[in-house]
Amino acid sequence: MRWCALLVAVVACWQVRDVAGYDFVALDDGINVVFNPHLGPPSRETLAWAFSDPSYMRRYVPLGWLGFSLVYGCSGLSPVGYHAANVALHVVNATLVFALVLVLLRRFARDAGERWQTACATLAALGWALHPFRAETVGWASGLLYGLSGCAALLSVLAYLRAWAPGAGHRRWLAAAALLYAASMLCYPMSLGLWGVFLLLDVAHARAASARPWWRPGRAQLWFAVPFGVVLALTLGANYGASEFWGRPPAWADFGLGQRLQQMATAWAYYLWKPWWPTGLTPVPTWLVDLKSVRALVAASLVVVGTGSLLMMVGWRRWRGAALLWWAHACLLAPMLGFAERPYFASDRYHYLAAVVLAAAVALALARIRGRGRVLALAAGAVVLAGLGSAQRAQLGIWADTDAVMRRIVARADHAVVRADYVERWVRFHVQRGEPARAAAVAAEAGMTAAEVEPTPPGSVPLAAALHLQLALDFRRSGRPVEAQEHFRLALGLAPDWNEAAYHWALLYASEGTGLEALRWYQRAVAPGRGRPVPVASRQRLLALIAEVFFATDRAGLARRTVEWALREGGGKGAEPELDRQLRAQLAR
Repeated sequence: MRWCALLVAVVACWQVRDVAGYDFVALDDGINVVFNPHLGPPSRETLAWAFSDPSYMRRYVPLGWLGFSLVYGCSGLSPVGYHAANVALHVVNATLVFALVLVLLRRFARDAGERWQTACATLAALGWALHPFRAETVGWASGLLYGLSGCAALLSVLAYLRAWAPGAGHRRWLAAAALLYAASMLCYPMSLGLWGVFLLLDVAHARAASARPWWRPGRAQLWFAVPFGVVLALTLGANYGASEFWGRPPAWADFGLGQRLQQMATAWAYYLWKPWWPTGLTPVPTWLVDLKSVRALVAASLVVVGTGSLLMMVGWRRWRGAALLWWAHACLLAPMLGFAERPYFASDRYHYLAAVVLAAAVALALARIRGRGRVLALAAGAVVLAGLGSAQRAQLGIWADTDAVMRRIVARADHAVVRADYVERWVRFHVQRGEPARAAAVAAEAGMTAAEVEPTPPGSVPLAAALHLQLALDFRRSGRPVEAQEHFRLALGLAPDWNEAAYHWALLYASEGTGLEALRWYQRAVAPGRGRPVPVASRQRLLALIAEVFFATDRAGLARRTVEWALREGGGKGAEPELDRQLRAQLAR
């Protein structure tokens, strides 16, 4: 068993090995990480914001923000740390899927034998890990929220199943499961429907005929009622109280109950069949933007979902196992089917937890195979896994950078308005980074005319650099130098010759007592560059501050040379009487 778990971890890691070299992309990574005015390493300010501001994202995800904060503490605003964290979570979660499926097989397929149970669990876990649907959560830096939530959810189910074991500390394990369930929802509320899965596990456990006297189906659910209710209320409050940036959920008059249910049913049917044929995937599928244009698909979906649900209710006694899997899959999908969203995009990441149910279903089906059929099943499984792995590698590639992901979105968008919106975003991304040539090339590739491209004034500072500088100044004023350093670094990465940014970074180094770095950036600030020159008085004040740093660190010679430099900047005397007095007093030390 341990060797199989190790195999799952190694294969999952090797499959996504290139992700650590990916960049941030212009799909929420800017809002969540790069331009987030609240994010920083773990601190009192960061934690206070994470737990008190549900409107920034339209979801209440304090532990998700804490996850970003922990990565920030190690990696700053470099994408490497966030992608490495996603790879680690993917490996951990694939191993947890293996463990969970194996526990289910040992409970509900006991006659399959230990070795075959382990083989089935290995195939199922690898199928989950190598599926192209996982590419979005692994290759996208913001997918960290889903990886964290999924990890806590899988641990919660394992703790819940552990409570069934004879001799286990039942209440202790139930408490652990409830805490992990709450943690999963507070990372991202995609696991709200997990409570329904716990109820279904109760039913399955009671049917297994060996329930202990302490166990009563439903009694254990009291442990999960409070976290479910609290997080649901917080999620609805965050959704309906979101800032104008995100927009409010559609009103009932504009998007009625019937339309909402049709949209949910169509998405549900999509997630029933698409995992078995994962081709043509895109981060922004547009086929549900206008329900009227896909009436036939909506009707077919209603028939599939309605008929399937009816069969699972009518044939409950005959197909109990299939019915439990059907409803478990539905419970996990329910929060992600867009009941309060318009337009809604059926993204791959929404199937993250529901895919575990499909993996369990495959394993339980394989466990019924006997004799030589097992050899054929293993051979067929290897072929399927190879195909999934190849498709996932291709899908991962579209998350390498903004150009790759936008190219896929634009190519797959069959809704004209959505396509035009993402073409504009793509071009604007390069314009705001000060890359007019690249913006023009993207516009030409997407079929835009030159007149439609926003002009960039010669010698101007890129908007993205200006935003980073403003964030750096805000963080510096609030006493958060680590965050300020990161934004100064990015601002000057986009505009290396920007005098103002270099000056303020030198000022930050001087205020932090790092004289040599301050002097280095001062030299950059006064060199010919972009933007207005730094005023003489500002130059002298900065040099005086740097000299004080040198005096404080017993570098008197270097301090005096810095003062002399300041006096030369003013033509031999200070630009202001008080500044002149200060400089000459320093020189007389």
